[in-house]
Amino acid sequence: MEPYLYVFQPVCNEDGNVVGLLDITKVFHEALGKVERSSAASEQLFTAMAGVQSELGSVGSNPQAAAMLAWAEKLREKTALPDLTTVMDSRTQPATVGPKTSVREVAKLMKERRTTAVCVMEPSGPQSPGLGTSSRIAGIFTSKDVVLRVIAAGLDSGRCSVVRVMTPHPDTAPPSMSVHDALKKMHNGHYLNLPVVESDGRLVAIVDVLKLTYATLEQVCAGRDQLPCLTHVCR
Repeated sequence: MEPYLYVFQPVCNEDGNVVGLLDITKVFHEALGKVERSSAASEQLFTAMAGVQSELGSVGSNPQAAAMLAWAEKLREKTALPDLTTVMDSRTQPATVGPKTSVREVAKLMKERRTTAVCVMEPSGPQSPGLGTSSRIAGIFTSKDVVLRVIAAGLDSGRCSVVRVMTPHPDTAPPSMSVHDALKKMHNGHYLNLPVVESDGRLVAIVDVLKLTYATLEQVCAGRDQLPCLTHVCR
């Protein structure tokens, strides 16, 4: 069973009184630069060692040089920045609705799909015989919008169409975008959900900031525990 993921953590003093609220995504964003620098340094190290190999010829006659190059390759693999395809699974399958769907129906869908965001789709062109109608993203609607744009505004969720309260033309990302770039994009744009769209305009996933944050933390922890040891190549 997947552990419960949360964004905010209460901070308590010695008496047990809550004195603050920690936003894990902001804390992680501040450390993101260190992860990127580590990846870049590993890539530069491997490139440099590969360059030395090409200058000196085959390393087959030098076991220590071969071991060093293999170590650098393992280090590069462990610190490589994954792309969005590594976090796309059944839980990131996008929930979609039409512009005229009521907010109440959208909320029910969000509950059924256990998601905090849906994409509002509209036809992107004329219908082709036997092929149906292709669609594109017209907007995105999130649980935050339910609270701020519907409930707080006193709107009737059963009569209000989602097109009235959605965020139109949301930012999107290709599946090839790195998880780290996606996190930075979301942090700079101040939103928590990001649609993933193929080059032909097909919506293939919706990823949220928590999933990306925890996926990257898992990578960092795994990489820290599994970094290749250098001692055996320095003898």
